Amino acid sequence: MIYSYLRGTQEGKLILNTKVIKLIKNWLLDHIMIEDKKFATFLKKGGQT
Repeated sequence: MIYSYLRGTQEGKLILNTKVIKLIKNWLLDHIMIEDKKFATFLKKGGQT
């Protein structure tokens, strides 16, 4: 889904609307709240697997 929006913007065919903005907002929040926290925990443990 993200890639289709990206292609549309690159081709000048897409106008950002509330659906796209909500999608980006949710993706960013998910990334920050989940993935970045996992990475922080990894770093606190010494950054080794």
